[in-house]
Amino acid sequence: MHTSDAGPIERIERAGNEVEVPMTRKLDLVDFLKQTWKEAQADHLAAFAGNLTYKWLFAIFPLMIFLISLLGIFQATALMDECCAAHRW
Repeated sequence: MHTSDAGPIERIERAGNEVEVPMTRKLDLVDFLKQTWKEAQADHLAAFAGNLTYKWLFAIFPLMIFLISLLGIFQATALMDECCAAHRW
């Protein structure tokens, strides 16, 4: 039994299926790479990647210090000794 009065979810699903996807034409590899490079430059992708790397670098060391201090709090020094022994030159 199908009614013409569709609920909001059905209307949204129907509208979502009718949306056109940009760049649906077929591109060869060279055109695809050119378009990708152009979009990455327009979105300043390299600046965002550098910013993310910079923040990650300065966040990982405090995290490691915090995790190592948790080993001491929970009396897990044997685990730390085993890890250090395994990576000793």
